[in-house]
Amino acid sequence: MPVFLRRFPWAFHATFLTAALAFAVWPIVSVVLAIVLADANGCEIGKMAPQPCPVLGLDIGGLLYAMKGLSWLAVMTLPLGGGALIAWTAVFLIHLLAWRRFRLAA
Repeated sequence: MPVFLRRFPWAFHATFLTAALAFAVWPIVSVVLAIVLADANGCEIGKMAPQPCPVLGLDIGGLLYAMKGLSWLAVMTLPLGGGALIAWTAVFLIHLLAWRRFRLAA
């Protein structure tokens, strides 16, 4: 039996789907993390400029401001990542069905 008929490449498809999902939701994760960090330390995230937020002697206000600013990036990554998820799911299903057909025929 040829090598390509022995095992289906689950890991390859799972890796790509996981990467597409991570790409799509990363800005949202960043914004949620910024809000949680600000709330846990009693800080506010400014809408127009970074606000001071001392944590363990370091001012992370600028970092929190930048992390929350990534919410605009989600306008691009959600549709692109969602489209990649849909397209790769179709590729995955076609590949799985073709693999099963060739495996049963062999």
